[in-house]
Amino acid sequence: MNDSARYERIGERCFRHRHIAEALCWFEKALRAGSDPRQNALLRWESWMLLGEFERAWKESDLVHGRRLSVPAEELTIHCCRGLGDAIQFLRFVPQLKMHCDKVTVHAPARLVPLLAWMPGIDEAAAICDAERTEVDLECSDLPYIARTSLCSLPGIPTILVPDAERERCDARLRTSSGLNIGLAWAAGEWNPSRSIPTAELNALFEIPGVDWFSLQRPHDDVLRHLTALETPGSDILATALNILNLDLVISVDTMVAHLAGALGKPVWLLLQHHADWRWMLGREDSPWYPTMRIFRQQPCETGWREVIGRVAAEIRVNPAGAFPATRTQVLRRRSSG
Repeated sequence: MNDSARYERIGERCFRHRHIAEALCWFEKALRAGSDPRQNALLRWESWMLLGEFERAWKESDLVHGRRLSVPAEELTIHCCRGLGDAIQFLRFVPQLKMHCDKVTVHAPARLVPLLAWMPGIDEAAAICDAERTEVDLECSDLPYIARTSLCSLPGIPTILVPDAERERCDARLRTSSGLNIGLAWAAGEWNPSRSIPTAELNALFEIPGVDWFSLQRPHDDVLRHLTALETPGSDILATALNILNLDLVISVDTMVAHLAGALGKPVWLLLQHHADWRWMLGREDSPWYPTMRIFRQQPCETGWREVIGRVAAEIRVNPAGAFPATRTQVLRRRSSG
């Protein structure tokens, strides 16, 4: 094994252990030793994103694509072929890119299409078909790269603009609660079980007085007695958004619900596994992507979720009224009960 290959392997090992700065040093040594720049370009990209150095990550993207992607002058077609959370997070760049083209069309999973009517800049939205996925103009995850965004230039929230006439349409039980209304999502997709929390580890939350818990997913039988299952089906994203608007707080693992709450500008606490996705960066308790978000992270020494849930429960217990600002939801409930 030559020096460049050896340096690459050391960098990869450092990356796996989340020693990101050290990994980048080894990747740089490999480049100086003659390594192909395309080798580990994606790991270098992810490393820069984890550090919040977006501008340096885009240079790696240029390398992967072989060119700098740009917006077509006439019509931009965006496909959302990955996670629903990705689409909600990255379609915020559409208004910015719309300034450089005449029309923006978004192809997305059918569940997401109704919500796109509330996202500015989109001229046309349609359900994506499996056959269409091979002819991608742009993938929605490419949008921050094309916009060459930085931490300082991220478009603000809310990025989902719900009409006033729709905002109060929700499950009626959200309006009759006398305590704090908190929505909970504890299970992510099956493709990454490390993001999900076993239901047995949620019990500390349900012992907090003065809180009414609502499920933002299909409840399991063993937690159903602690949660109110909202009438709206969990697969209806538009209705889920309206229910979230009428909650005081959302607590969620890394799944679509967290992105939806953040994009709506609602207070959201994200429960994050230690080896988390690049978008949440390293060690932060906040997110530049979602200013109303607070992050509770697993620590390297924690093998489960009890410590994270314990910290969340303690925060609610210590100052339940000040843990998040009085919301329009609370004001409306007070008026209706007065």
